[in-house]
Amino acid sequence: MATDPTYPPFEYFDTDNKTIIGWDVDMGNALAASLGLKPQYVPASFETILPGLTSNKYDAGMSAFNVTEERQKVVDFVPYISGGSGMAVLPGNPSKLSMTAATLCGKKIAAQKGTHEALDILPAMSEECTGKGEPPIDQAVFPAQTDANLALLSGRVDGVMADSIPLAYQGKLADGKFELADGGDYEPRLSGIALNKESGLRPAITAAMKAILQSETYSNINKRWGIPSASSISADQVSE
Repeated sequence: MATDPTYPPFEYFDTDNKTIIGWDVDMGNALAASLGLKPQYVPASFETILPGLTSNKYDAGMSAFNVTEERQKVVDFVPYISGGSGMAVLPGNPSKLSMTAATLCGKKIAAQKGTHEALDILPAMSEECTGKGEPPIDQAVFPAQTDANLALLSGRVDGVMADSIPLAYQGKLADGKFELADGGDYEPRLSGIALNKESGLRPAITAAMKAILQSETYSNINKRWGIPSASSISADQVSE
């Protein structure tokens, strides 16, 4: 299972800087146990995981992947959680940013390379700005989420756009040096485990996932990592 360990609470290195821990790891362990398998987590940069799946380098990608139409053209997904995008800002939100294009025109906004935010949301919002005669969003793309967060803390960017759940969690890990801007999730969508379309793993993973979603294991994993109840999904949302 390939994962990018720069994205707490979903996946990140423990204090030994070797062991990968997080929500995806707990879910991966539960899936593997139900299938009688032993999981092996391979650290990889986010944008290389899906190509690695299609080239058979990995069996699965567990790195909080949003399920998008574009990605579904190249890999299969088995969803496991729901959530939207949010904006990380310095305490008090000095630039008054939100997940609306009107507040971002002319601002420097960071995102992680290969994410839905970097590939789709930021470019679309920037076009919205220029379409209204406003300056475009200065889009700063970083290889790791930690790099984007550090750019915010050092004042090199005005905000960071990413999934709202990890952004809020990462702000707490940073002792409140940044926070999630007010407002609900932007475009809530499913996230899930990514699989090679030719692997033949999807039926088994789907069956195992449905069973986990209906068990206490799912709620326990969510509680352990501070996942809000609104982000939980039901087995009915996992298609056969």
